Amino acid sequence: MNEEQGIALVDTDLDEQNRGAEGRKEVGGPGAAELERALDLLRDLRKQLARDINIAFSADFIEAAAVLYEQSDAQPYNGLYRRLKEKCIRVSEWERRVKEAARKRKLARDQSAEANAGQKRAALELRDRNPWNQPVVLEELLDQLVVTLKRFLVLAALAAETLALWIVHTYVLDAAEATPRLALLSPQKRCGKSKVLDLLFQLVQRPLATSNVTAAALFRTIDACQPTFLIDEVDTFGKDNPELRGVLNSGHARANAWVIRSGGDHSDPRRFSTWCPVAYAAIGKLPDTWMDRSIVIHMRRKKSSEEIDRFTRQAKAAPMLDELARKAARWGQDNVDRLKGAQPELPTMLDDRAQDSWEPLLAIANLAGTRWSLLARDAARALSGAQARDELDNFGVILLRDLRSLFEQLQKPELSSAEIVADLAALEDRSWAEYGRAGKPLSKNQLASLLRPFEIHSVDIGPVTARVKGYRQKDCQDAFERYLGGLVLPPAS
Repeated sequence: MNEEQGIALVDTDLDEQNRGAEGRKEVGGPGAAELERALDLLRDLRKQLARDINIAFSADFIEAAAVLYEQSDAQPYNGLYRRLKEKCIRVSEWERRVKEAARKRKLARDQSAEANAGQKRAALELRDRNPWNQPVVLEELLDQLVVTLKRFLVLAALAAETLALWIVHTYVLDAAEATPRLALLSPQKRCGKSKVLDLLFQLVQRPLATSNVTAAALFRTIDACQPTFLIDEVDTFGKDNPELRGVLNSGHARANAWVIRSGGDHSDPRRFSTWCPVAYAAIGKLPDTWMDRSIVIHMRRKKSSEEIDRFTRQAKAAPMLDELARKAARWGQDNVDRLKGAQPELPTMLDDRAQDSWEPLLAIANLAGTRWSLLARDAARALSGAQARDELDNFGVILLRDLRSLFEQLQKPELSSAEIVADLAALEDRSWAEYGRAGKPLSKNQLASLLRPFEIHSVDIGPVTARVKGYRQKDCQDAFERYLGGLVLPPAS
């Protein structure tokens, strides 16, 4: 907006450019049409103002000035303020009225937005699954879910069992004190994350899928309909959004699953629930606070030799998926009270947060019999035990573990850098073959950088006539003991 649009009341002196900035907010307010109407009104009132300075306190003038006040460009409003001050108008009282008018305008907009949201809320009222018409045996249901998941997905060991337990958990949320976030992570695209979410959409209670959501929309939606949120591509908008991170974090434990926001005629504070199951998919690593509250499923690309069925539109509409969802709903309806207050034995190797996350899943598994109880505990140790969580937190620790395995397997006292990076890239369940942003195999320089913090450095190894850079097992032993624990390898001969 230029001086002309500022109704010739704008003074361009830079010493006044930021006057009134303190306490002034960008409200986000009027559109172009409303702004133009305000400018037209101020142009009309300018002539009257020359004859009667009290015109500045009229309702029309204050309202039009409030529209200027709401603009992100402060110059027109500051110029108007300055011209009124030169006319000896009581600008402090005038500005107080302008700010009050701006506050009322913002409140009216917020109330209008709330009303519109209420009118549209029916679109987000998610239907509960229609429970199966006869009692369901949990062990059979879990087995059927595992078979179905493996039919369409390439999954790591015990991932399908974990997903099956989490699906049932969405139907007995009322019995849980914590609801683990399900994190579907991969080093690169095309690893099946979105397909997992597609399958979950057909199987969980009250599914709601999205690929982008604001913090406000998230907690308002959860408060309104308590869905199972299935969030794809969360790495594209969530990592640098602290408010969104906080809302998702709060919903992990029932006792803390609330956020407080102000609203209404008097800006009264109100609690919004954030309590609901959440699964999200991302490339790479998520913020530590999310990872700490998540059960992580590492996704990987399908090899040409691995055969699975395509999850087509016809497959999504198959009666089998609806039947499984309805059976889960029936079992949850019949057994939610049995789970309330359940205290399953928790693997001691899990930290406190991981125990909280796994407790509701282990309670479900216990009701499915001994086989599933043991499977669930194996899954907890594999996916959330100390070793698994170290791997999530630190590539260096992953490398130490893999390097120790190489020394053990090859039974050599020394390994060349070239040999190590080649063997690491060949590991199918690791990301060394697509390391870093470039997605290329781990290089010898990157290997050295990862090992350097552990005070492990390359040395010349091999025959005197053919020396190459590499690493000696004895130089790595101290780091193995300090950071990996457990069995100490005997030196290779």
